[in-house]
Amino acid sequence: MQYHEGNPMFSYKVYNHFKIYRPLADKHSKWRNNLTEYDIQGYKQLPKSGDVLFITKSLKDVMVLYELGYPAISPSSETTFISDIVLKRLLKRFKHVFILFDRDVTGVRESRSQSLKTRLSAILVNKRYHAKDISDAVKLNGFNCIKKWLDDEVKKNKERESS
Repeated sequence: MQYHEGNPMFSYKVYNHFKIYRPLADKHSKWRNNLTEYDIQGYKQLPKSGDVLFITKSLKDVMVLYELGYPAISPSSETTFISDIVLKRLLKRFKHVFILFDRDVTGVRESRSQSLKTRLSAILVNKRYHAKDISDAVKLNGFNCIKKWLDDEVKKNKERESS
C-alpha cells in the first residue's frame, strides 16, 4: 500500500494511534487502523455530565451530532465497541446513552448486538431520509429537518426508557 495520485491516503491521529483512509480503495481495504477500544474519538471533548450522549460510528458523525446539539463519541469502528469500564463511567455522567450506527448491514447488526449486550437503546436514521448515517441525512435533507427528527427520536426513546 503506497500513496500516489491514483491512491490517495489520509491519516487521522487518535491519541497515540492512527486511522488511515483510502477513499478510492475497495470497501475491504478503505480503512486501516491500529486503534483499541480505549481510543474513543470525541471523548476528551465531552462535557463532565449531561442528559444525552450518542455513541456513533465516525468522527464525522460525532461532529454533526455536536452541531445538532448532542455530545457524541465514536469507537474505532462499529465492530470494536467501547470497553465496559468506559461505558460504566459514561453511564454515571449521562442520563441517556444511545447507539447511532449506520443503517447498513454492519451498523444494524452491531447496533442490535450492542443494544442487547449493554441494554442501550439504538436509533437508526429513518429510511425516509435515504441516508445510512446522520451526516448523510443532514446533507440530503437539511439541518432543520434532521434536527427535528432526532429531537423527536430522543424524546420517544427517553419516554420508552422511563416506562
